[in-house]
Amino acid sequence: MPLHPPPIHHDFCILNDRIEQNRVASSSSIIDDAISRVLGPDQTYVRGLGFGVTLSKVSTSIQKDKTITSLEKKCDNLTSDVDELKSVVASLLKDKEKTSDDNSNHLVKRVPSSTHIRTPTPTPIINSPPSVTTNTPHKCLLLDWIGSGEVIAEGRWSSNDPSVLVHHVPLGPNAVRVWVDTV
Repeated sequence: MPLHPPPIHHDFCILNDRIEQNRVASSSSIIDDAISRVLGPDQTYVRGLGFGVTLSKVSTSIQKDKTITSLEKKCDNLTSDVDELKSVVASLLKDKEKTSDDNSNHLVKRVPSSTHIRTPTPTPIINSPPSVTTNTPHKCLLLDWIGSGEVIAEGRWSSNDPSVLVHHVPLGPNAVRVWVDTV
């Protein structure tokens, strides 16, 4: 009877010792993992994944997965930003509707004519029919569109006829053509 173990068993023991030595220095790299250090590098395929799977295919797949994960995070962030912007726009539109209801047709405030213009003070624009055009200029104050009542310009009321052209565009309903004198 031989006292020495067979050579296969001896090779296995050496291999097992190498694996135990390399187990401490773990690596996440495919090229430098414990199996590659023990068995040696293999250029044709990645061990454990079968034939035909090369290192470049695996690294490309890993990079693609990282990119997809990054893009999914960005997409989630952008979706939440868009939702937030939608809610802000909706609240601004509600505020605008509220202020426009409170200040409807108060964008142009008429003031009495000065003494050198001898025309009577016209009725407010709200009560005048939309097709009335007068040739006499009437002074008016242009107010801030937010509805704060702040006077931003002085001018002369020209027309509220919807068919009058302003810069080659019809004036339209609920609008007044005004000549601005001072800002």
